[in-house]
Amino acid sequence: MGGERLHLQGLTEISAICSHPDYQGKGYGAKITQFLAKLVMKKGETPFLHARVDNIKAMDGYKRLGFETAETILYFQEKRYITPADFPFLPPESGIV
Repeated sequence: MGGERLHLQGLTEISAICSHPDYQGKGYGAKITQFLAKLVMKKGETPFLHARVDNIKAMDGYKRLGFETAETILYFQEKRYITPADFPFLPPESGIV
């Protein structure tokens, strides 16, 4: 699967490119990326995407498709654990939390 997310002037982000583990390594991610990039370019815009630098498989695949690293950014992610207190409207027997 894949789609568009962020739209800036002249730019469109290609996002959420992934495939089920049973279908990885068969070229589906590349085909989805190429399809979306062509749609963006037909609109006269430049496609861009992001990937973690430690996601070597994705980084290598995007490079093979002609994408280049434009910028490396540092980001921080807060880890927060959900507790039942975060969802007081759910009955405990729901098993959701």
